[in-house]
Formats: sequence, structure tokens, C-alpha cells
Amino acid sequence: MSRPGGVQDHARELARALLKKGCEVTLFGPELRGKQPALEGIGTVSLGGAVSIPANGSIAPLGVNPLMLVRFDLSLDPADVVHVHEPFLPASIFAMLRRPKGTRVVGTFHAAADRFWPYAVAAPLLRRLSRRLDATTAASPEARTLVRRYVSVDPEIVPNGVDVEAFEAAEPDPWASSLARVVLFVGRPEPRKGYQTVLDAFAAAAATRDDVHLVWVPAGPEAGRGERVHCLGPVSRERLMSLHRAADVVCCASLGRESFGIVVLEGLAGGSAVLASDIPGYRFAGGDAPVYVPAGDSRAWADALGRLLDDDDERSRIAARGAEQARKFDWAHIADQTLRVYERVAG
Repeated sequence: MSRPGGVQDHARELARALLKKGCEVTLFGPELRGKQPALEGIGTVSLGGAVSIPANGSIAPLGVNPLMLVRFDLSLDPADVVHVHEPFLPASIFAMLRRPKGTRVVGTFHAAADRFWPYAVAAPLLRRLSRRLDATTAASPEARTLVRRYVSVDPEIVPNGVDVEAFEAAEPDPWASSLARVVLFVGRPEPRKGYQTVLDAFAAAAATRDDVHLVWVPAGPEAGRGERVHCLGPVSRERLMSLHRAADVVCCASLGRESFGIVVLEGLAGGSAVLASDIPGYRFAGGDAPVYVPAGDSRAWADALGRLLDDDDERSRIAARGAEQARKFDWAHIADQTLRVYERVAG
């Protein structure tokens, strides 16, 4: 839970939103390191270390510590609802198996892919496990389609969200604001995230624009570095919002298999013009607000990026559309949808 990632961020932000609605919330997860300032008022229970597993073109932290069973036993008893994310991962299965009598379990599916071999291989077992779920949701239509293909559940769509108020209140990052024009890319240094597309497109656009800088969060050691490519590494939630507020263009360049475009939503909430790969997960989150470009087409990305950098009016129009789109996914609304699911199963 302490590693960056879409599912981890979803769980943390939903917990914050539920806390504001008056719920008592405890977060369980591998590598969840005690009480963090960003989780004030929310209980945390660490389920031990995690192992990095290649999954769906990315790297997923997987909790495999057998002590999870003991920690669940000691902590689940007061719960009315246990909400598990990716119900067929070990930690989620343990929670489903160890839930106290009377506690309801809600499962949320996040993954998106055309095919997913672990589901195919384990489908008979997963269908049996799914009977322990009192309700299911999916973060997007893509995630719903994947799980329906292999398991006999039909999840309700309750999407990811964004803290619109916090993004709008953030001050532009002073360092980034000093760089003149800023292109922001938020994504791990994994091929699926499309970082090479962004680096190539930026190099082409920057060749004729000497005041443009690329800021990459959280870039890894293999990041291609140039005079105007700034690789910051991991940053705090607050600084990430400030970087968005300082950016002129946000690039969301994943090549595919994205269930939901949280990076798109954050770009829109931050008031930037968003340039996004034309993939279903990004379309679901961004609606008509971003400029969409074929995934992985570096030349098309370079052309689109150059046009946006040179057209202040178009960037302003995209930002206005984006603010309206982001409000549809504000965490306050998503928490209300989630609470309605809890109420149906727990009363």
C-alpha cells in the first residue's frame, strides 16, 4: 500500500472520502507503514512485506506473508463491511475467508486486458471464491468486461475519483513555474506507460522551442535525460498537485491495458491541457476534454504536443472542459456511490 499505483491510490483516496462522510475506516495492505500524515484519522494495519510480480504489463506488489491470517483475525471483528480491492489476490482472499460472522464483503475489480491468463487458468476456483462476495463493483467498463469474461459476477461500475477541491486549491509549484513552459508526465518507467513516446515527442517539440521543459514523475534510473528533461523521482501528493497546477500540458501516454485514466483525471483537475492516448480507459475518464492521440505514435504525439504548446487559447478551452469533466468524478460523489453499495449489503 505504500508503493505508488492505481489500486493503492484508489484505496487511500476512497478511505479519505469515506472518513469525511463520517465512516470509521481502517486500511489493510502489504507494506502499509503505520500512521502516515496523509492518512490522519484512518487506522492502518500492515500485512507484512510485498513481492514485486510482473502482471498485465506492469509490476504489482503482492502480499504473501502468512501472518496476514493472524492480522486479519485480530482486526476484522468490528467491521460492518470489508472492502477488498482485486478480490482474487492473496490478501483479499484471506480477508474473505477470515471475515467474522455478519460482516459483509464488497469486492472491487480494477484490472483491464483483452485476456488475462491467471483468470483463465483459475476460473473454476475463482467462481467458487466469488460466492463469498456480497457485492461487486468495477472501476471502469473495461474492468467489468474482463471479470465477466471469466467469473460469474456482474459488477456495478463505481469509478476511481479525484480530489477536485484539493487540486484547485493547490498553488503552482514555484520551481516548475520558473521553467517557462512545462510538459508534465506522471508514470512509472515501464514500457506500458508510454514513457518512450513522451520522450520522443518532447525531443521533437523541444528542438524548435527552446523554452519548453519536460518534468517526469516518478522517473527511474533508466530515464532518458537531456538538458531540459527533469526527472524528479517520487514526490508527495501535495507537490504532485502543485506540479499539475504549474504544467502547461500533461501527457498521459499509456499504450493500453489501463482500466481507468486517473492520470488523465488529475491532469484535468489540475487545470492543464491534457494530451492522452486514445485508449478506452482514458476515454472513460476524460470524456471529450483531452486531446486524444494514437497510442505509441511518436510522430503524431510530437505534432499534437507542438500544436498545444503554441496555442494558448486551445489550452484554455481544454482546461475549461477538463474542470467540468473532473467534477463528475470528485471523490465526494464516488464515496456516495460506494456507501450506497455498503448500505445494500449491510443495511
